[in-house]
Amino acid sequence: QWIGPFSEFAAGVKRTFREGIVAGLDEEGLPAKVIRAVVLGERSRDSLGLIRDFRQSGTLHVFTVSGMHVMMLGSMVWLALKWVGVPRRMAIPAIIFAMFGYSWLTGNGPAALRAAWMGAVFLCAFSLRRRTDLLNALGAVLLVSLLFDPRMIRMAGVQLSYGVVAAIGMGTLLARRCFAWIAEEEEFLPSSEMGFWERGWLGFRRKIAEAFSVSTAASVGSAPLSIFHFGLVAPVSVIATVALVPIVYALLAIALVSSLLHPFCESASVFLNRGNAYVAQACARTAKAFAS
Repeated sequence: QWIGPFSEFAAGVKRTFREGIVAGLDEEGLPAKVIRAVVLGERSRDSLGLIRDFRQSGTLHVFTVSGMHVMMLGSMVWLALKWVGVPRRMAIPAIIFAMFGYSWLTGNGPAALRAAWMGAVFLCAFSLRRRTDLLNALGAVLLVSLLFDPRMIRMAGVQLSYGVVAAIGMGTLLARRCFAWIAEEEEFLPSSEMGFWERGWLGFRRKIAEAFSVSTAASVGSAPLSIFHFGLVAPVSVIATVALVPIVYALLAIALVSSLLHPFCESASVFLNRGNAYVAQACARTAKAFAS
């Protein structure tokens, strides 16, 4: 069967990426399976135990390529471009290209495509100096998607992907009130008088409060759909998601750098992957702990 040059090139890129993120690791080992599951959404036949841990801890979106992964990638590209001095408006096309490229590498799943399109809408609005709105962007992307394929709304993954984002948009503000105490400033220490460590500690607490707010809104919003489709609800996901996000961020970042280095310096890629194996084990153990 004849394969066009573009298709052959695309298949080669995907194959190289898949090999690069686990180069130097045992193909059948736990770290390689976790890395490929988190980065590519790939599941092996004997990964049922891993899937069970992530499902029962309410963090299955971590074990598959979701919108969270695409947003993480976008932030990584922005941080890298910012570090080398690229202006914001010049960085926007590169970030959009990277998000859609990652979605393509992982099979263009509904959640990844939704996140890529929403990211593009947000970034284009920013470049045009227009105010962004999460629910408006979500509605626009959903409307266009349904025009292409109305049947997709019946898919559980699509319902959860769009439903969770809608819940975040509508419920985060309310959830912030529950965790406002975490980010409270010192009563007798105004921010103008804070030192380096005090400002850092306050910023960290604000990020933790925001993470719990978003996680709570997402967990509460996804609960009805999770019960309907899977007969399962996991309140511990509010905490488990917050604990797993930094681990997944590190795992994804190391895997992406390793995949870029692999064609040019395989030894460096192997070195990074062996370090990433420990991150993958930490990811699996954290999910297992919360599942128990």
